[in-house]
Amino acid sequence: MAHRPTYALDWSYHEAEGQAVATSRTGLDDDQEAYARADKHLRSVAELLKPRHRFEVGRRESVPFVSEAQSDTVNIEVTYRIVEAADSGKDGNSVVFSRVDAHWLENDYETVTRTVDQPDRVLRVRHPIDDFTLALTQNPSGELSISATSPKVRRTGAPPPTPAID
Repeated sequence: MAHRPTYALDWSYHEAEGQAVATSRTGLDDDQEAYARADKHLRSVAELLKPRHRFEVGRRESVPFVSEAQSDTVNIEVTYRIVEAADSGKDGNSVVFSRVDAHWLENDYETVTRTVDQPDRVLRVRHPIDDFTLALTQNPSGELSISATSPKVRRTGAPPPTPAID
């Protein structure tokens, strides 16, 4: 079993939303740290699939919350397109899904969604410590992408950092 860092969770009650949510005590202070953590989660999948696959940068953005009371908080989302190397032979997307699923299970991610029927496959997991949600998806044309979405973090206003996976 892989070693996992531990983070204290500070649960607070947001009256506007009427629910308890994890705050910055998840080990993240702001969106810049969340971008780094997202790339760390996704880098483990990249290491699993390389050299047969390469990762092309997709979205790197922060998504603000609509509520006025939440204007200084965002989720960040980082997405990479997964492309199979032309000379690698065809693993097939089923093999990629199986390998990534096994990797996430071995590393204690919690499965949220597992849809294996084609053409729209989705494997979505949540990390139980830092509350990141990761998703491996296949669109109808068979293209794969992988994304990481953070829990609520403080917006800094700085642009997203340079992608950490090439």
